[in-house]
Amino acid sequence: MKVLLLRPNSIVQVWPVPLGLGYLAQALRTHRRDEVKILDARRWRLSDTQLARAVREFAPDVVGITALTQDSPDAHRNAAIIKANFPHVPVILGGPHASACREDVLKDPNLDYAVVGEGEETLVDLLNALDGGGSPDKILGLAYRDQGIPVYSGSRPMIADIDSLVPAWDLIGPESYFSYLGKHTQNRLPRHRKSLSIFTSRGCPYHCIYCHNVFGKQFRARSPQAVVEEISMLKERYGVREIEILDDCFNMSKSRAKAICLEIIDQDLNLHFSLPNGVRGDVMTEELWDLFKEIGVFRVSFAAESASPRVQKIMRKNVDLDKMLWSIDMAADRGIASLGFFMMGFPTETYEEMLLTAEYAARSRLHFALFMYLNPFPGTEVARMAGIDPMSIRFKDFFHMPANLSAATDPQMHKANKIAYRKFYGNPRRLASTLKVMPKNQYMALCLLPGFRLLFEDSVTF
Repeated sequence: MKVLLLRPNSIVQVWPVPLGLGYLAQALRTHRRDEVKILDARRWRLSDTQLARAVREFAPDVVGITALTQDSPDAHRNAAIIKANFPHVPVILGGPHASACREDVLKDPNLDYAVVGEGEETLVDLLNALDGGGSPDKILGLAYRDQGIPVYSGSRPMIADIDSLVPAWDLIGPESYFSYLGKHTQNRLPRHRKSLSIFTSRGCPYHCIYCHNVFGKQFRARSPQAVVEEISMLKERYGVREIEILDDCFNMSKSRAKAICLEIIDQDLNLHFSLPNGVRGDVMTEELWDLFKEIGVFRVSFAAESASPRVQKIMRKNVDLDKMLWSIDMAADRGIASLGFFMMGFPTETYEEMLLTAEYAARSRLHFALFMYLNPFPGTEVARMAGIDPMSIRFKDFFHMPANLSAATDPQMHKANKIAYRKFYGNPRRLASTLKVMPKNQYMALCLLPGFRLLFEDSVTF
């Protein structure tokens, strides 16, 4: 079969390589020998007309679309474009939005199936059924229509051996992501143009109320040998000079993280690394920080979210805030640039607790900080706690507040947000230390300008 895998163009500004589609493509080639094309409409900012032309040129037998919640309106619009050109071609939605809203998305007549959770095995099984005229009702991890009514087949067990999963890098085309000015990495401060993203694990055992649950709550890790083998291949085949690791928690297993570092050192790869999604700072060790520095880690993120112990319990993250500060110090002592993630607007959070978070960030040695608003994304625990219909909300980004679930008023929340930015970035010592660790290239200005805008603007859209 000819299978088109699509990432829609959307309001999301960053376009790292579509790893999820790469994993799906390789699974189809390995188990079915399909002809697969990956079309990244976000990377190329394709218009609806350009998308329709590309679909007609490839003439697929099946189309799979991936979508975040922010992408969802664009995914539905793209599905309509595909159906207008190929009305009998099955259109499948996957990704976090499909997992969170499995039955709701099938209210759209342009979507035929929704893949829930990990998609590699489910997509192979579905295409086998479509190829052989079988029924989808026995395929776990799939939402479909039964006599016009959306139903869900039930959860599929998570893939245990994730070393067996590799992305189809040749179909992704990494070279087309090596841009001087484009936002082709989650890390907004890359050292090199030739940078790519990888996953070394799936799943997170923590139960934060604001997170999606696409990869489950069991931490499943690739072997150190498989991880470093992929990194080495990317360097040799594509000339990569920088790797960003997108794991939810790379250091969940400290022994495995150490083994990966030692293997990188043993192979003398001479690369730079970043961890933009963050490390769990309160479970780091000094030895691991030393190894991070030795292999070339130059940027990490920490996600404390709130400095209120009460709010920590509500969000179910339960970070040890003192140990987090220690870990931030460890990174700063080694000249590793650090970004802190903070959120405001948790259920029952008070204005005073928001100011506590601002104070915590200001006294830390973080180089950068983002103070975001809580978004009750569909399928998350916080959406259920809020008792609102998140499907009715148009989510934009974490700097717009779609719903206020806190005990503070909207003006108080905005005021706390502005105080946090001014306390944090108004420190001359921080600016001096930040300039020391920032890469001296064109990305530096691109990163600083939005920060100054957030610092001095007078209004935020709620």
